[in-house]
Amino acid sequence: MIEVNIEVRDKDFKSLSVKGHGGNLKGKDIVCAAVSAVAQTALGGLLHYGQRHIEWKMESGTLLIRIKEDVTGEVRKSFNAILTATTIALKQIAEEYPSKVKVLITGNKSLRSTQS
Repeated sequence: MIEVNIEVRDKDFKSLSVKGHGGNLKGKDIVCAAVSAVAQTALGGLLHYGQRHIEWKMESGTLLIRIKEDVTGEVRKSFNAILTATTIALKQIAEEYPSKVKVLITGNKSLRSTQS
């Protein structure tokens, strides 16, 4: 099971955590590959727009991203746009494969109810 945890406070993203595997053989799991691609694309976008404003760690089966408190202005808008799209994509994958992906969003009711 892949577990995705997204924390949002006051409409701003604070963290993204992706842990686990899809359950099939490494390199043969399209669900795991899809989640990894979406999460790593988000990381790439965040690094592009404001590398100094995030802390991150990636290991086998785990990606952790924390947004620092000092993010404001256009960088904040870019981060929120990237992570909104990421959230929507991850929720779509979870809806298609509920036995393999679970997405938990804390702190923002509007994101919890976003439909794919």
